[in-house]
Amino acid sequence: RSPAQTSFTIMAARQVTIVLVCLAASVLGQISALWPQPHSMLSDIGSVSLNPSTFSFNATCQSSTILTGAFARYKQLIFNPNSCNPLSCSAMDLPSSGITTLNVCVRTPTTNLQLGVDESYSLNVTDTAAILTAPTVFGALRGLETFSQLVQCSGTPPQFSIQNTPLQVSDAPRFPWRGLLIDTARHYLPLSTILGAIDALAYNKMNTLHWHAVDAQSFPIESIALPKISQGAWQPSLVYSKDEMNQVISYGLARGVRVVIEFDTPGHAASWGVGYPALTVTDCPDYTHNINNIPLNPIADQTYDLIQPFFAEIAGIFPDQYLHFGGDEVIYGCWAQDPNIAAFVRQHSFTYDQLLNYYFQKLWSALPSWQKQPVVWQEVFLANVALPQNSVVHIWEAPTGGVTIADVVKAGHAGLVSPGWYLDHLDQTWQLMYAIDPLTNCSQGESNGCYRITKPSEVALVYGGEAAMWGEQVDQTNFEPRVWPRAAAVAERLWSAATVNDPSNALPRLLAQRCRLVRRGINAAPLQPGYC
Repeated sequence: RSPAQTSFTIMAARQVTIVLVCLAASVLGQISALWPQPHSMLSDIGSVSLNPSTFSFNATCQSSTILTGAFARYKQLIFNPNSCNPLSCSAMDLPSSGITTLNVCVRTPTTNLQLGVDESYSLNVTDTAAILTAPTVFGALRGLETFSQLVQCSGTPPQFSIQNTPLQVSDAPRFPWRGLLIDTARHYLPLSTILGAIDALAYNKMNTLHWHAVDAQSFPIESIALPKISQGAWQPSLVYSKDEMNQVISYGLARGVRVVIEFDTPGHAASWGVGYPALTVTDCPDYTHNINNIPLNPIADQTYDLIQPFFAEIAGIFPDQYLHFGGDEVIYGCWAQDPNIAAFVRQHSFTYDQLLNYYFQKLWSALPSWQKQPVVWQEVFLANVALPQNSVVHIWEAPTGGVTIADVVKAGHAGLVSPGWYLDHLDQTWQLMYAIDPLTNCSQGESNGCYRITKPSEVALVYGGEAAMWGEQVDQTNFEPRVWPRAAAVAERLWSAATVNDPSNALPRLLAQRCRLVRRGINAAPLQPGYC
């Protein structure tokens, strides 16, 4: 066979492949590529066109700046040539019918973003109309994301259409807390990286940014109450101002993403002591070699005189009803080596678990004035600390950590799960993350802490979970490919029905979602050989 014949054969094969793929696209359309998968979908074999020069969004009921801002963003996303499917299907006949408007009806005027806000929506697209209905603007945001994923574009210049019409989508999240933890203590993350994370959360219908702001290594937060506290930052320029914190909150609100900030105490507290040395315990010579071992001093009144005004200040900045107080990995040995703390424990006949309880009860004596509900790591629950009503226990290590989410809800507390969803563990593939269900961990058999949460009152206390991007080896240069698309697997398990759990069925949609994220400017990592 001559080179010319070989070249012709390859070109012909490629053209046949393109035609077959285009025909498949016309049959399957974008409804098969939605991420996360909606709870209910009905579709047919029609299609409608959209003209970017005439298409508009229209608020037919309640309007708000959140909704009008979303209209502008999604028009840009939908009709941006850079987000088009790179496969050219321009030879295909375009649908003769078209829609010119997406009518959006938000039934209630509330723009208060809190845990449990109604995020449900319904979307109907026919040959002549498109209607999105939602009880709240936050449900409308989720519906706009679905609508944006339904729009296909192909050819040069790009032409836009929605396949599988008429179609109906009825959707709502399975869990109300669907989050991502970011760590700005181990490495400072530029504001642009944090805002990009919020964008990606919204693209995956996740609704919570858990901001682990400080840790032993650095304290990059500005404070009026404790003006010297940011001396614990890596350097003065790597500090988040109040204006920047407000920008993160406002950016999240516009995209339906809550910002829950965490100040982990009394452990992991070395950075608190840089600006205020009296706050931390350093008289524990066997432990000071590791910066992570240094805790706050729980017996000094000055500790509470300093940190309670700080928490009051933070509570006034962050509007979410929840504030994460940490409480993990407190090194009791450091407390025990401090002569004054050891004497205090003997005087009160305390165990060190009881000393931890003493710390939190004194700290939380101001909780009513802060109007916050606490989130704590699992160690606080394990230590039998008296938790305020409506506290949330965050499980991060199970079952090896001595407690599971089943133990928490059986005790009457709400809980979150993160075991298996630690993004800093590179051996945790998206398939392993996708296999996790917050209500059961029995997929590997009936041993090793297996549980199934089925009692309705206990199911209601499982608020959801978070993927966690701890920052020891992550900064702005590799943050996005470490997080995405693995965190998208977590997003679907927290949004979609429990029966949506087959990785082989998920893979084609996740590949499409990864490319969608890349085209929207999120540097999501590839999952397998291919191209976007």
